[in-house]
Amino acid sequence: RRREVGRQAFITLGVLALVARFRPDDKPLRVAALLHDIGHLPLSNTFEGVSGLNHHDIGIRLLSTDPVHAVLKAHGYSAEAIGAVLGGESASPLSSRRLRAWKLAIHSVQ
Repeated sequence: RRREVGRQAFITLGVLALVARFRPDDKPLRVAALLHDIGHLPLSNTFEGVSGLNHHDIGIRLLSTDPVHAVLKAHGYSAEAIGAVLGGESASPLSSRRLRAWKLAIHSVQ
């Protein structure tokens, strides 16, 4: 579990670094990059196929619950807007296909 947490942190920071490099003025996108895997459960990549869970759906739901919602609001961000980016509802480099490509690139560096 400890190794998995470190790997997830590495991936999240890698996505954030890519956003900061290619979209430096897009602060909501930076927030979305940091929160893109917030719905991960322990070993969720393994169990999602078996259980029908989806960590992306869980993460989007978590955006509207406290403490996440309260922190976003306190910093001037809309949970709905961040959820739209993460859910692929807005044009964004974090939309599903691009995000998978970025994650593959980050995984290849490990």
